Amino acid sequence: HLPLLLFALSGVAEASLIDRGNGMIYDQDLNITWLADANYAQTSGYDADGLMDWQTATTWAADLTYGGYSDWRLPTTPYPDSSYGFNQTGSELGYMFYYGLYGSSGIPITTLHDEYGDNYHLFSNIHDAAY
Repeated sequence: HLPLLLFALSGVAEASLIDRGNGMIYDQDLNITWLADANYAQTSGYDADGLMDWQTATTWAADLTYGGYSDWRLPTTPYPDSSYGFNQTGSELGYMFYYGLYGSSGIPITTLHDEYGDNYHLFSNIHDAAY
């Protein structure tokens, strides 16, 4: 499952997220817009389960038109072709996981958010498994 973000539409301990409506969440810290549906590939009917390899997901994101925008891309991640990257807050995806959604290595995000997160409710179709 790979969440999407819009490239540049316009150190912090908590991501400042704003619901822009129409399924888009603006991240003031990173100056990007996330697609609120974390598994839109499945929801939209593009892929039966939303699971894609990096190249397929990259192509899908580049071809996506959503909310009147066509410049979508995948978030940066330190190791796009592997499962490495625990505690990597320097990437866009890591920053959102740890600061925006209050994730933790080894604890399912769908469990942990109840204790710490105010932003989790802004997103839909978030899964426990790695992204």
